[in-house]
Amino acid sequence: MSKKTFNGWKNRETWAVALWIDSDEVEQKFWVEEAESQLRVTRENCYPRVNSREGAVYSLARHLEDEFTSSSPLVAANVYSDLLNGALENVDWHEIAEHLIEGLK
Repeated sequence: MSKKTFNGWKNRETWAVALWIDSDEVEQKFWVEEAESQLRVTRENCYPRVNSREGAVYSLARHLEDEFTSSSPLVAANVYSDLLNGALENVDWHEIAEHLIEGLK
């Protein structure tokens, strides 16, 4: 069974977040710098047997998720906040982080 994709991404929610990051010069610059920083810190602090790239992807994915979910404009509990939170839960933050780290090469 093939994995469903949306424009090459896991799903529409992941694609939308990645598109906004890639389309906004300020956002893109910020996240590329974060990717570089995570990769550098992970290389400096990992044990030799730990894959520094995977460590950086993991850390960057957590940072992406924290930033995007904590900056949600909807704070009141209503149908719109439930829909937005549901969409954010579907985002594959790891896939976006991999994309950013791969772009450094």
